[in-house]
Amino acid sequence: MLAAELKRKAVHLIMGCFCLTFPWIFSTPTPVDLLALISLSLLLAIRWFKPALGQILHSVERLSFGELLFPVAVAIVFRLAHGDLSHYLPAIAVLTFADTAGALIGKRYGKHLYRTNAGTKSLEGSLAVFLVSFFIVLLSGIGSDPLTNLLIAVVVALVATMAEGILGAGIDNLVLPIAVAGLIFFLRDLTWNDLLLRISLIAVLSLILFTVRRLTSLNGGGLLSATVFAYLAFALGGPSYLIAPSLLFAIHLATTHRYCALAKMEHSADSIAAVVLPGLVWITLKTSSDLPAETCFHGFTLTLMAQAAFLHSATRAHLQLPCGLLLGAVKITIIALSCFQWWLIPIAGILLLATIPLTGSLKRPEQTIFAFLFSLLALIP
Repeated sequence: MLAAELKRKAVHLIMGCFCLTFPWIFSTPTPVDLLALISLSLLLAIRWFKPALGQILHSVERLSFGELLFPVAVAIVFRLAHGDLSHYLPAIAVLTFADTAGALIGKRYGKHLYRTNAGTKSLEGSLAVFLVSFFIVLLSGIGSDPLTNLLIAVVVALVATMAEGILGAGIDNLVLPIAVAGLIFFLRDLTWNDLLLRISLIAVLSLILFTVRRLTSLNGGGLLSATVFAYLAFALGGPSYLIAPSLLFAIHLATTHRYCALAKMEHSADSIAAVVLPGLVWITLKTSSDLPAETCFHGFTLTLMAQAAFLHSATRAHLQLPCGLLLGAVKITIIALSCFQWWLIPIAGILLLATIPLTGSLKRPEQTIFAFLFSLLALIP
């Protein structure tokens, strides 16, 4: 198994080192896009016909689309960087070296394991990803002074490590470099205090979540996903965007941890994603659209009110308990109070309360869609 991983990562390293030279070879994104298209076509042919090289790429017994997503990620990051080496080089270097180090160290020395959607990963492999990512960003000299540069490297390495720990099937090859490039863009102009606040937030969130992990059904991937979402909510939305998700987590934990039937279940990153994706849409709109910030915050809160109702009804249905309208009303109202909008509590609360007896059988994608559709109430003048 280790020999197969070595062969795959040798190909990964060669591709990555070649892509690191692109800023000195190409002055526009078009040639890189064409190379990505050609590479993708060739890799798809290899995947289909599986000649000798295909055996190298597919000899590891797990589903992976990493080699297909690699050229796509490079093309996207090259476009996003707009010729800025401090964005492009660290992103591709983390993809090339940190991802490789994590896989090989985890395979060879991984003893302390945790479960994610990707299967089983190790703390040793994650530590390798952190250290390599940290030194890559540190040596890139992104910050205006040594301390700022050090703090940026810590934040980027922490988030990159969590992202790599969550993602599987080679999807980290796409998400990891884009996330690193985006983080560098948002972090490079922050002050020491802002950067220290972000590091402290990640540390506190991780401590809280992993302290209560025995009370939840979340596995390692689920806990990492919750931490990443909370960081994004704070970094892109602001402190107020942490109130509703914290309340939802605390309420759900307080009202479900005593049920043994739930303790036997395991939820990972996909469960967290189903809950938070509608809210992330509103956070994105806040940072990238002309919508009023207040509207985006109300939409964000509405998604979590809806998820409180859906989680309540689904949990009660799974436990074969009555729908519990009074308890559901309390949960919805607590989340609504975090929004401080007078019309939101009665109107949204009544609408959601009426759905509780009907939504116990909703699947996660359906919950996500309905939560976002419900949140469009925020657009009402």
